[in-house]
Amino acid sequence: MKFVKRICPIFIVILILSGCKSKESASKQGLELNVQGKELLSSNPEKALSKFLKAEELNPETPEYKANAGIAYMALNRNEEALQKFKETIQLDPKYLQAYYNQGVILESLGNHEDAINSYKAALQIAPDSPEIVYNLALAHEKSGQDKEAAENYSRFIVIAPQNLQPAIEEAKSRLN
Repeated sequence: MKFVKRICPIFIVILILSGCKSKESASKQGLELNVQGKELLSSNPEKALSKFLKAEELNPETPEYKANAGIAYMALNRNEEALQKFKETIQLDPKYLQAYYNQGVILESLGNHEDAINSYKAALQIAPDSPEIVYNLALAHEKSGQDKEAAENYSRFIVIAPQNLQPAIEEAKSRLN
């Protein structure tokens, strides 16, 4: 009986350690799949999506994997699935900027200007001086007929945009006239 009492705590420690090792292994494998997916995204979005979904399956609490799956869905023009992944990303990490931004891009492309505006505004809460978000917000306001808000955002974009965005700056200036 003493032998069993001694083995039992050792067995429990081994079980706990093996569970930790399995989580580490899943985490490492998820990371590798995510890197592979990123490398494939521009050349083979379908294969990239498969990598991101496998990474997400291994680590469902990692928002980056969901967001990357959303980007792959975007590349495949599977907008509803992309939107779902971005919503899941935001549920996991309410400050995940790229999920709000990409959500806005999709909603805008679907003609859903008001929801796109809301997504861009949420993104601006996280990154208030992002010229790309400000510009897209201006476009969404313009397309929804909110000319005053569009002009305010185009003006703001012109002020905060770096010089490497000169063509977009010129475009924003022309939209103000």
